[in-house]
Amino acid sequence: IDMRIKIKSKKLLSLLLCFTMLFGAGSVMASAEPSVVDMKESLKALTETTTLPANLKGAVGDEDILYRNPNGYDVYADLYKFEVTASHAMLTVSTKNDIYYFDMYYWLFKENGDAFDIVYSTDNDYGFLYCVEEAGTYYLAVAGWRDYSVGDYDISVSLTEVTGEIYDVEEALLAVTETT
Repeated sequence: IDMRIKIKSKKLLSLLLCFTMLFGAGSVMASAEPSVVDMKESLKALTETTTLPANLKGAVGDEDILYRNPNGYDVYADLYKFEVTASHAMLTVSTKNDIYYFDMYYWLFKENGDAFDIVYSTDNDYGFLYCVEEAGTYYLAVAGWRDYSVGDYDISVSLTEVTGEIYDVEEALLAVTETT
């Protein structure tokens, strides 16, 4: 009888130790909840300007900050600021290869005094084209679709000045290919 009690005690002790490691010490080992900040408000804090063309490599989700996106979801994101001096240009954002690593979402903002206007957004994992109609400060947010969309990315961002009036993307693409 004493032998059975010792065996049961060892099993109970092992279970208790596993339980403590998983749940008791887990709170000590777990990282803190990420803070949530407004995406548009965070644009104001950007001081570094990205020079175009640029190859941007990053990892969405590697920081402890979630941004409240314009759709109202909390997402991990990387934010970039760049200046556009041309009044008519084609902005191209594209992935560097044929695969994407997570469910990407892009927002393009234009500074408007103290406000930031969304000029374009898409969930196209491969990038987008945008006809810039006026010079100014623009911001690009590279994000996951939701807080569980995280991963590495490798994108290129370029700007091609277009002469003449631009009325749509097809016209701008024709103008860009004719000038290059």
